Amino acid sequence: MKLVSKTSCSLLAFLVALVVYAVTAAPGLLFTDSGELAAVCATLGVAHPTGYPLFTIIGHLWTLIPLPLAPIAKLNLLAAVLTAGSVLVFFHLVHLFLTTFAESLGSSGREPAKPSRGRAACDPVGSEPGLPGKRRDLFLLALAAALIYAFALTIWAQGTAIEVHSLQLLLINGTLFLFLRAAAAPQLSFRPFGAAALLLGLAFANHLTTVLIVPALILLFIKPPGRPAVLNMAKIRLALLLVIPFLLGLGFYLYLPLSSMSAPDFDWGGVDRSLEKFLNHVQGKQYHVWMFSDPDAMRDNFNRFLEVLPQQLAWIGLAPLLVGLIATSRASKDLFWFVILLIGACLAYTLNYSIHDIETYFVTAFIGLFLFTAAGLLALSARRRWIVPAAFSIPLLLLVFNFEHNDLSDHEIVPEFTHVLVDHLEPQAIVISAQWDYWCSAFWYEQQVEGYREDVVLIEKELLRRTWYPRQLERWYPEVYERSRPEMEAYLVDLERFESGAPYESASIQGRFVALLNSFIDKNYDERPIYITSDILKTEKDVARDYDKIPEGFAFRLRREETVHPVTVEGLGLNQLLTPAEGPQGHLEQGIRFVASQNITNIGRYAMATNQKETAIAAFRLALRVDPGNRRAAQGLRQLTR
Repeated sequence: MKLVSKTSCSLLAFLVALVVYAVTAAPGLLFTDSGELAAVCATLGVAHPTGYPLFTIIGHLWTLIPLPLAPIAKLNLLAAVLTAGSVLVFFHLVHLFLTTFAESLGSSGREPAKPSRGRAACDPVGSEPGLPGKRRDLFLLALAAALIYAFALTIWAQGTAIEVHSLQLLLINGTLFLFLRAAAAPQLSFRPFGAAALLLGLAFANHLTTVLIVPALILLFIKPPGRPAVLNMAKIRLALLLVIPFLLGLGFYLYLPLSSMSAPDFDWGGVDRSLEKFLNHVQGKQYHVWMFSDPDAMRDNFNRFLEVLPQQLAWIGLAPLLVGLIATSRASKDLFWFVILLIGACLAYTLNYSIHDIETYFVTAFIGLFLFTAAGLLALSARRRWIVPAAFSIPLLLLVFNFEHNDLSDHEIVPEFTHVLVDHLEPQAIVISAQWDYWCSAFWYEQQVEGYREDVVLIEKELLRRTWYPRQLERWYPEVYERSRPEMEAYLVDLERFESGAPYESASIQGRFVALLNSFIDKNYDERPIYITSDILKTEKDVARDYDKIPEGFAFRLRREETVHPVTVEGLGLNQLLTPAEGPQGHLEQGIRFVASQNITNIGRYAMATNQKETAIAAFRLALRVDPGNRRAAQGLRQLTR
């Protein structure tokens, strides 16, 4: 194998990315869906909408590999492997794109660039005369572009912790590559397009945002680069035949009802109940309220896109991006509009999706921008040969600039928060909470997969607003469920109307919702210690109204007797929460520190109100160490230390 060849460069891109991702990967659980997705993979269940069947099956098979790691650590490593695999595939995509672009430059009728002083004229690319750049330069520029992709802030983030987007990157890049290769083939053939259609179906079976690349694929099919647009009977027949491999890939969605019928430990959606439940789950119906509903979302998301764009290209990469956009528009209108459709379809959707973690949904647009950047580097290298080695300065800068932000190798803040909360619950406790992002999802994994605190009953308040969740509660905690069965059945009548879109009375459903929560408390109080978290106090004023709330750790113990209880902040087990935050902090990192600090402040305020002065001072000081901006803790400390 030659030292510089397509194979060696693609493997180098893969290995470099894999090493960096593995070194910076999280050792365990992270925020939000990390715990739930890991648990679904480990137990072969059904994940939150849209179900992600292909991801679940691949993740489960990966957990069966006999590595000396916990399932969550294995799955974080899988994210590194999948994202590094997408780097390898992106290398081949960008090499094919550059080859096609170089052919367009060579046949565009433009004056060839004059060689710079001391430089020989460029060798042809491939076997065709007159094309700018050398074959070796194309390999190196594709390698540089692949490493730019690998160390871009948002792409790198997918390789450090388990999420469905790591697999999606691999599938999207693979689909684009196969379609571009099939379109560039000299003859129309089922085999290359069939492979591309199969991979497209698999991509849909992982994430429905795959639809965002379809307009660009249709353009490739009708108008291959450098050829006239044709939609004749031969292409129509081929398109109809491509439905077969596409449906084969899409068929992985059958896994969802089959798994649901087997009553798995994790059965989000209960999709075996009806075709309507299955379709609602697959379409992500519950998320539609955040799509095209907020008039400010487009402005906010576009600002966020512009904010993170330089972090994908280390700023200096913006120059070849602009050059590539202009050069592609002049030399190859076909490639130009192909990439523009990739970017435009992605932004048309994501800019109107009102969620916090929107950056991940920009990745298809970023892929298009990376292709333009590679084209810009090629166009510049045709005039200045030193551009080829200089191109590697961009991924090097990205590696340096983005390392701290994406290094999760010591990230333990979610497990720490979870254990501080759960370790301070009495045996057989029931805890009602909706803090999904910070600990509920993580606890699901730790309890159901690793056997941590199996005595604790967690009732996730917001999931009670979905008809599938009571069935899971009954499987996990049958005794607690049975005591509240009358209230549950009454509530489910209204909830089913709400979920199916039938007329319902909001006052009735809310009243029965509160009655159900209170029944969990009242009917188990004499048998089990009952806790709620601070979010319940803020959002459900009528829940546990007749109980005193005593702060213990990161939750409130409910008590009927009006007596003073000693509280303490000793032995909370804080480590990462006491470590000063370094580098950019996302809203989840900021949020978990804020909530932890407020929980400690609650201990201080109770201690101050019950004449436990020393405990109050210690609590306020500890709260300020976790979040120096905690005004409630600062105010309490000033009152006690005047």
